[in-house]
Amino acid sequence: MIGYLRTTSFARADLFAERHAEFEADALHMLEGHADENGWLTEQVDFTVLLARRPGGTA
Repeated sequence: MIGYLRTTSFARADLFAERHAEFEADALHMLEGHADENGWLTEQVDFTVLLARRPGGTA
């Protein structure tokens, strides 16, 4: 998760200058509170697929 944040435009390391290490430590501490007993963070994602075809068509 921290690696992902480093690649975003809103949480790049250079935006935090000398406070980046503090930001990273705070973020890790916060995320640990949401991790399971193995340290994994999970996200449930629901999605819908709409399949259609033209009437009388084969594809």
